[in-house]
Amino acid sequence: MSNPYDLIPTEEGFDFQTPDYHYITYFTDSETALFKNVQLDSLIVIFGFDTRPEVKSMSKINGHVSRKFFDERIQATILLIIQKFFDANPHSILAIVCSTKDDRQRQRKIVFSKWYKSIKMDTIVKTDLNYENVHLSYLYRKGHPFESMLKEEIDILTFGKD
Repeated sequence: MSNPYDLIPTEEGFDFQTPDYHYITYFTDSETALFKNVQLDSLIVIFGFDTRPEVKSMSKINGHVSRKFFDERIQATILLIIQKFFDANPHSILAIVCSTKDDRQRQRKIVFSKWYKSIKMDTIVKTDLNYENVHLSYLYRKGHPFESMLKEEIDILTFGKD
């Protein structure tokens, strides 16, 4: 895996700078109950990231202008941030909500799933949910004290089983 970009701590999470974008990452408490179980719901932290400002660097390839869509260092940086989060918060549940700002949330979920699979995060469990065109993933440590309750809650959300 590539080296991550340098992290700049912020009140919300971390920022980092690539040659093409300034990334912001944030962790926030959920304002909406995601699970019926209040105890589990209190452990959820929302994680997201975006670019600021919306400046896209263009590069010329064979005389054509194109955007650089894949940067391995972004993957390494985001996964490092997630690992740091779980090192500091081993009993939390991380909800990663894919941005809907340009209707590319499904593609974002696919990319994040590839990132997750590529590094074989053996200690982190990932479960994907799609609800009314919102794509999100729940991440939590294997052996979480409430793992069985968490799986039940996710089944309720996924299959409507109560």
